[in-house]
Amino acid sequence: MVFQQALYKKYHDELCKLLDRDFQDYAQAEDYYPPVGEDYDSNYECVLEEFCKKHGFEIISYECDGETSDYEPNDNRRW
Repeated sequence: MVFQQALYKKYHDELCKLLDRDFQDYAQAEDYYPPVGEDYDSNYECVLEEFCKKHGFEIISYECDGETSDYEPNDNRRW
């Protein structure tokens, strides 16, 4: 059981880091248009597919749900 938990944590942490990095790039990609959370699902799918292919996993199912809030960038860019 401990070995299974360690494997889960390893892959979970790696996937979360990849998704965090990709989402940050997605959110900061455009200087003029703010990101739309609802549109991130295609990026999510690509990251997930590459991750699974790299590690020999098969995607059985997944869900995405995003929502844009009152997003403001953390730098001095002008919208």
